[in-house]
Amino acid sequence: MAIFKLAISENPTIRPEKRLLGELYENLEFYDDYDPKDLRASFIEACNLVCAEILPVGNSELTIQGYGLEWKEYRKYLDNIFPEILDAISDLKNNKPTKLVFYDVGSERAIKFFQGGNGSTANIFYSKCYSLTSDKDIGVDEVIDRNNLIDQLISLVGTFVKFSESYYPSVYADFLYPYLREYDLGTVIEGAEAGAIGPWGVR
Repeated sequence: MAIFKLAISENPTIRPEKRLLGELYENLEFYDDYDPKDLRASFIEACNLVCAEILPVGNSELTIQGYGLEWKEYRKYLDNIFPEILDAISDLKNNKPTKLVFYDVGSERAIKFFQGGNGSTANIFYSKCYSLTSDKDIGVDEVIDRNNLIDQLISLVGTFVKFSESYYPSVYADFLYPYLREYDLGTVIEGAEAGAIGPWGVR
C-alpha cells in the first residue's frame, strides 16, 4: 500500500525566523532577474529553507512507503516534491494523470498515477514507479483509492503549512501563502489552520 505522510515534532530544534528571513532575502537578492511578482519563485526559495528546518533528525519524519521499494534515503528531500505536489493534488481532483518525483543523490524516481482503461471506476487510480536514471519501471504496481491518495497528499501539505505558519509566520504570509492562495488550495490552508487534516506535531 502506498503511503505518504509527514509528522513534525512538538518541539523542533529550528532557527529563529529573523535568521531565516535574512538568509531568504540574501538568496533572493542573488538573482539578478528575481521578480517579487513571481509567486512560484518566491514560494520555492522560501520552501527550500523551511524544509531544511523541518527535516533534520528529531524534528520530523517523512514517510514514503509502497511499490516494494526502499525509500529511506529519499525521505531526506522534502523540498524536492514542492511545489509539484500541489500540481499532483490539482490533477487528481480533476481525474487527470499526474506524477511525483523523488530525488536521492545520483538517483531519481518518479511515481505515475493514472486511471485504468474501460471498466475502471473514477475513484481508482493505478500507480507505477520508474527510475529516471534508467527510464525503466521498478518495483511493483499499486492500486490506490483516489480520494485516499488526495487526502494523504493534502495532509502532508497541510502539516507543512501548519509548521510554516506557526514557526515562521512572516515567511508564510509573505512568501508561501500568496502562492498557495493563487493555487486555490483553500482546503489545505483552512484544514491546516483548523487542525482538521489529522494530527500534526505528534511523532
